Amino acid sequence: MTSESARLMSEAMTLSSAALLSSLIDTLIEKGILSAEEEQEIFLSAIDKITEAAGDDEEGTHELARELIEQQIEDRSA
Repeated sequence: MTSESARLMSEAMTLSSAALLSSLIDTLIEKGILSAEEEQEIFLSAIDKITEAAGDDEEGTHELARELIEQQIEDRSA
């Protein structure tokens, strides 16, 4: 596998995982299983887990992941 195809596969896996998780959360909210507060708790917990795993985030990957989740929180609150 070339580095370009490996990168593409990694990006596709990340995108599909994010879409599935978002759909799952939306479905749980629509069914009344999760409240808006619980949804926010999930996102905040994800931020905490990313922060714990960050270590020396020299490339800024963890920081960018946190920012993306924070943006999702803002978008869903609007």
